[in-house]
Amino acid sequence: MTLSRSETVAMVKRGARGAGYSWGMAEEIAAACATLCANGINAQPALSQYLSVIDGQSHRLAIQSWPLTQDHVCPFHLGCFIAESAQDGDVLTFNGVQSAVFLLPYVQRLAAIKGRNLHLRVGDMTVDVGADYIAGDIILDAHGTVVISTRKREFEPLCASPSYPVQYCEVMDRLGQKTMVPESDESRAKGAGA
Repeated sequence: MTLSRSETVAMVKRGARGAGYSWGMAEEIAAACATLCANGINAQPALSQYLSVIDGQSHRLAIQSWPLTQDHVCPFHLGCFIAESAQDGDVLTFNGVQSAVFLLPYVQRLAAIKGRNLHLRVGDMTVDVGADYIAGDIILDAHGTVVISTRKREFEPLCASPSYPVQYCEVMDRLGQKTMVPESDESRAKGAGA
């Protein structure tokens, strides 16, 4: 099953909101996933698993203090912080990052802001990131200490857009159903569902 960019964004946004993220963060998550997809990275399996595990607990993974002192950090909250603050320094280190693949779109934003290529390493995952590419050894379940540094491009970008297997769409749909208002006579009278 192949989804368009807008279908992917809508599905992920509803699923993230259903898992407990605010609408603003759900939009960030959807945009991050669309960026990964545009770079040929099918992160849907990792996102489905991540959202299922943290369903209703996303607030516990939000950044609680700076510098980070917690053991488990949401990649989307950290990503927003990285991209918006345009962290300085040749090497940035962040501990306790869950599902680090979701940091890649934010590191791409940072690369565009800084005007230089960056390198992200977490465990066995090593990825080069530039303003217009993400390439490397992508490991969807990589987590732990993330190191971001400046480095010349070594990997060739992926070129194919992934398709989304039905079982992952079903997870997003199940979570997204939590955002729906139950049908009622009043909602039908106002034209809902027409």
